[in-house]
Amino acid sequence: MKSLVKKRWFHTVLILLCAAALYFPLDMILSGWIFLAEYHPNTCAGASRSEAVSAYRNLVNSKKERLGSAELEDIIVTITFSKPLDEAEYESYVKAYDIRVKSYNVRGIQPDGSRTSGGAWFNWTGVGSSDERHNSKLVGAVSLDGYIDSKNLLAAISDPNSYLVDTSRDGYWGGLFRSRGDARNNWTRGKSPGKIFNRDLAWQLEEHGMAGYSYYLQYLDNSGGARRLGI
Repeated sequence: MKSLVKKRWFHTVLILLCAAALYFPLDMILSGWIFLAEYHPNTCAGASRSEAVSAYRNLVNSKKERLGSAELEDIIVTITFSKPLDEAEYESYVKAYDIRVKSYNVRGIQPDGSRTSGGAWFNWTGVGSSDERHNSKLVGAVSLDGYIDSKNLLAAISDPNSYLVDTSRDGYWGGLFRSRGDARNNWTRGKSPGKIFNRDLAWQLEEHGMAGYSYYLQYLDNSGGARRLGI
């Protein structure tokens, strides 16, 4: 009898040790959805190709149905608009989907055709706090970082003004025991916004003239560099 008990105890301990040993590599594999940089066109090989932008968009959108039904109130999103939005369009968009905005990105074009970006530094008249932005022509808001509820996610994705509602940084995708509940985004504690939110795709959309960004092609010379237009 004692031998049987010891054997069962040994098997139980062995199973627990095996489970613990498997958890950490599996957890890292699953959390790779958030952190594997090669998926994102801003950092992956072949980022200069418009196909990389479309492929990344499709990859993120392939997860939307599951996340949209997850009943979460604070999904981490980086939203790239399908075209630059003016102030009224931007405010209407944010209000429609009850987005808690952490920051937003407004595009300006300098006389030499180079791009400037800003949120807190760049008001809607196009006049900023630096000489560089002061000389820029305001184009509009191209993206935002913030938080959205599951109940609004699918509608935001379907909005004509959305090019990509990027949820890839949310901890929902990040491991075996972090898919739901407040603890799923514990990894964001103490991190700067630049580490929490993904990078938008506005730069690539402008480079390739995709969606509503064909306006920028007029600023490029044959080599892809900016040329002076005297705007």
